[in-house]
Amino acid sequence: MTERGKYVVVEGPDGTGKSTQIELLKEHLSEIGVPSIEIHEPDGVPAAAELRNIIKNGSLERDPWTNVMLFTAARRLNWLQAMQPALEAGTWVLAARSWISTEIYQGNGEGVDLTKIAEFTRNNVGEQYLTPDLTLILALQGLEARKTRIAQRGELDNPDTFESMPDEFQERLEDGYTNFAIRNGIDTIDASQSREQVQADIWNKVHALLP
Repeated sequence: MTERGKYVVVEGPDGTGKSTQIELLKEHLSEIGVPSIEIHEPDGVPAAAELRNIIKNGSLERDPWTNVMLFTAARRLNWLQAMQPALEAGTWVLAARSWISTEIYQGNGEGVDLTKIAEFTRNNVGEQYLTPDLTLILALQGLEARKTRIAQRGELDNPDTFESMPDEFQERLEDGYTNFAIRNGIDTIDASQSREQVQADIWNKVHALLP
């Protein structure tokens, strides 16, 4: 019987380097013969990618709960069509973002009840999605440091993304991630370090999942 793959989530505010670290982790696993796929939520399978286009389109007016439903729909598609089949086939799933992002962005940021977000995700995606083998949060203290990184990606000038929300919104996100990590006993990694050191810190945690 094929051993189930491992599900690893790397979370954190915008500008902390989640996607870069997921890509580096995939390379690292490949070097030791561990197959894996990357998921960069809410992007993913074709239908999820289409939903991402709607989510990113700031000209489409919508309320916070609609955002919860859109993100959750994308997650359900990715889970059923890509992530769950990969895990069952013994392939690792490396995800940049998860439902935690919705708790932080739509909950702490936009004011949706946190309990309702978790319940809605559980009912529509499933318990296995909610319980990865490993979750890590990348933290970068100081709004200016994150804004600098986001600007380097050319996204601060794009009003269609959450990155362009006011400073007060960004500060609520930062506090939300800190509190979530404390409440749930999740390890936080200092994203102000070099890319190589952040990856080394991640690998130290991932290594414990290897057979």
